Amino acid sequence: KGHPPQNNPPPPIVVVFHGLASQKDMGLIRYAEEFAGGGIASLLIDYRGFGGSDGMPRHMIDPMKQADDVIAAINHLSNHSSNGKDFDASRVGLFGTSLGGGVSIVVASKLGARVSAVVSQSPSLDGLENVILNLKKRGFLGSLRMILAAITDGLRSLFNISPASMKVIGVKGYDFSILQLDQKEVVAYYSKHPSRSGTGDGYLGGWLNRAPARLVFAIGANFRPIKLIPKVTAPILFISPEWDSAVPIELIPKAAALSPHKGTKIYTGEHGHFEMYTNGFADACAAMLPFLKEHLSA
Repeated sequence: KGHPPQNNPPPPIVVVFHGLASQKDMGLIRYAEEFAGGGIASLLIDYRGFGGSDGMPRHMIDPMKQADDVIAAINHLSNHSSNGKDFDASRVGLFGTSLGGGVSIVVASKLGARVSAVVSQSPSLDGLENVILNLKKRGFLGSLRMILAAITDGLRSLFNISPASMKVIGVKGYDFSILQLDQKEVVAYYSKHPSRSGTGDGYLGGWLNRAPARLVFAIGANFRPIKLIPKVTAPILFISPEWDSAVPIELIPKAAALSPHKGTKIYTGEHGHFEMYTNGFADACAAMLPFLKEHLSA
């Protein structure tokens, strides 16, 4: 969905995309509204298998393929009849959050000068480190169960059998889920959703709190955005929460140091990973807008 501001000449445009098992109706419209208020157009996208996008099986998570989806969206903008009228596709920025924060790095590394600025919020910068972090929180038996679930689902894919799915978000010590959160974090997670039931009601495309377990391998084995940062020619604004139980944010300063662009910087909020969409939203946007305006200017 495009959100062009009323500007003449045409404004730059930011492609906006979400994180793990998430889609555009989970709070992304607020970012588009903030960008439009600052004279920047936006395109909100859903990855394949999520929300308004097609693709089967539903809710499959593979961040490298999701990076291809973002690239396809940028190519679409370049060839769109509104390019040069409602937006200027020669001045493209990226906004990705959580897993999408890492996806934004992958996309920028592939597209080079076609991307003028990157905002990477609460990013997953190393899939292997992310998997290790989450396995450590489970203990030996919990980790073994998780790995066996991923192997089972991977084997099912080899024989073209329907995926073996598991919960994405769950309460630590109670649910068998990909992310193990405390109760406060679960509440913060659902606060950005159009529906807090997790049953599919009220969500674009009938979202469910489930995903195929093979994502452990797709993320852990193939997704290493931090290694691609030296190839990113655009400046990067890293939006870091103060604390994070979902991704290892200690990688953010290391990632920023790898950027070849002198305009790369870090903004650190005063909230946790999921509160960045609510309590930390206004302050994060106040850091994003000047950055995007500077680097997307004509």
